[in-house]
Amino acid sequence: MREKNLPGIAYLSLITLPSVLLFSLALILFSLLIFTYLITVIVLFPVFYSVIYFLYSSRTDEDEIHYAKTNDGWNLALHRYKPNLPSKHYPVIFLHGIFVNRYSVDLDREHSMAAYLQRLGYDVFVPDLRAKGKSFFQNKKAPEYSFDDLAREDGPSIIKAVKILTGEKKVHWIGHSMGGMIGYSAAANPVCAKSIQSLVTVSAPGKSDFIRNGPWYSFIRYKFFVKFFNLKILAKLAIPFTGIADLPPENFIYSRENLSANTMRKLKMNAVENTSPLMLTQLASWIKTGKEISLDGKYNYAETFKKIKCPSLFLGGMKDQIANPAGVVHAYQDCGSRNKKLILYGKNHNGKSDFCHMGMIMGRKAPDEVFPEILKWLNQHDKKGKTK
Repeated sequence: MREKNLPGIAYLSLITLPSVLLFSLALILFSLLIFTYLITVIVLFPVFYSVIYFLYSSRTDEDEIHYAKTNDGWNLALHRYKPNLPSKHYPVIFLHGIFVNRYSVDLDREHSMAAYLQRLGYDVFVPDLRAKGKSFFQNKKAPEYSFDDLAREDGPSIIKAVKILTGEKKVHWIGHSMGGMIGYSAAANPVCAKSIQSLVTVSAPGKSDFIRNGPWYSFIRYKFFVKFFNLKILAKLAIPFTGIADLPPENFIYSRENLSANTMRKLKMNAVENTSPLMLTQLASWIKTGKEISLDGKYNYAETFKKIKCPSLFLGGMKDQIANPAGVVHAYQDCGSRNKKLILYGKNHNGKSDFCHMGMIMGRKAPDEVFPEILKWLNQHDKKGKTK
């Protein structure tokens, strides 16, 4: 039996073939463009770096830099913002997240909650976690690290150092992203909990598997990318394209709706850091299995929320694809504190735009919408007076 020719096949082939050829040509041209750009940058790297450094390097106004020493050999930089007059408040610790250093929460005077709180009478410390910023290891070669090390060593060491430097018995903890996750752990730690007057988390994930189908998981599970590529250099190479053609990983970190391209360029120049592959192994396992446990399997971080008893404020953005709203709500609901509050920033909630992950602290509207809410919380739970 003879098969009948389908009339659409020939027509479809005529349409598809030019499309494939056109797409292939565009892909080749784009690859050549990127290749030419990279070769040019490599050859002229000193000039390239000088230009972007001149345009986008940040200068902050911290008054002092101290170091908190951990039991496993790290010296963690503490950038201190001292008020003009002796503070009547408990000191504030404001900690950054993963893949970044303290510039991610303290970029410049316009984008610095530390400077904002300093002007209003607070003594503020902005740390660099291990292997970030000005922090350094006591020996030449630093070991790999996991979230366990940040929770067990970095968080408690920072609190201890700030108490010694200020002579105070308690601190306020503000954490963005992973800085908030370390705050969860510290507030649930029987030793540290006695020293935490209040907890504020900004875009801090509360349940890892809530983002299993999101782009964040797709990114961190490819550990070879982090192991063999220098993210600090790649971020700087991407600066000229920022605001013109955003790379895929950027789309789930920030939104142009509430974060300017110039701010993102400065973040790439100053804030982006490499991280430990061991850290990514642990986080990818959490997201895949939904079980936030230590590498030795002895501690379940999901149980920390019920142990938190201090006043706790949870802030999240409706367009956040890393600490998505459902995860922030989960952390709030599981928190054991009797004094807790949840605020989600979005057009249909408490903001004029749908805040993204970085927009919660670096966005155009953050100083007007987010910063005052944090100040209000600190004032309400600070036993040493209020800022007018």
